[in-house]
Amino acid sequence: FRQDATYSDFRHPDAVEFARSVEEDLARRDFTVNAMAWGSRPGEEPATVDPHDGVADLRARLLRAVGDPDTRFREDALRMIRAVRLAATLEFEVEAETLAAIRRNAPLAGHVSGERISAELLKLLAAPQPSIGLRLMAETGLLDVILPEVARQHGIGQNKIDGEDLWDHTVRSTDAAPNRPLVRL
Repeated sequence: FRQDATYSDFRHPDAVEFARSVEEDLARRDFTVNAMAWGSRPGEEPATVDPHDGVADLRARLLRAVGDPDTRFREDALRMIRAVRLAATLEFEVEAETLAAIRRNAPLAGHVSGERISAELLKLLAAPQPSIGLRLMAETGLLDVILPEVARQHGIGQNKIDGEDLWDHTVRSTDAAPNRPLVRL
């Protein structure tokens, strides 16, 4: 079990220590569906350890931050990008307060390395419908930080379909492209 210290760079813990319990370890996780464990103490029957109601959120297909979402995203800004990617690839809904916290903290995504953003983006583009994640990125402000050139497509006219701007065309085309991330990129 581990416990993280403060995150002064919005990405990595300044120190990692051993935690005293599985519950302390689970409390540092990003989302409730990732904050569950299976096991037992000596002499007990194995059971699910679920202090943050991850099983209920999993059944509801809901992505919710563990504890205060602002704190989770200020600890590690990559978690916001992961939330969008997980929503797209797993076809989950992002819980309202978690989504609002992504909006408030989106500028912190500028602290995430290009390599980590690329890895998440390629996974997002492999989703059955990548537009889910792309639209969430636009809605939350992450797109302005991660792909500002794509974010600027809003409002640019195009002559393919009436009422559709370049952004709409790009998102629709991404969904229609063969499910190969590099083609979709």
